[in-house]
Amino acid sequence: MSTIRARMLALASDIAQLLPHLSKHDILAIDSAIRDALHEAADAIGADGGAAEAVK
Repeated sequence: MSTIRARMLALASDIAQLLPHLSKHDILAIDSAIRDALHEAADAIGADGGAAEAVK
């Protein structure tokens, strides 16, 4: 799970390198969307106690 989290969190930086015309605001919006998706996924996993904390 931590490997998936790390890879997902690296996506915004990867996208910034692939698409240098994007503004910092664009990259921050992408990063925020990724983090939101990770939080939603952790919440969907359920109340196992640690999943939601794992993506913060």
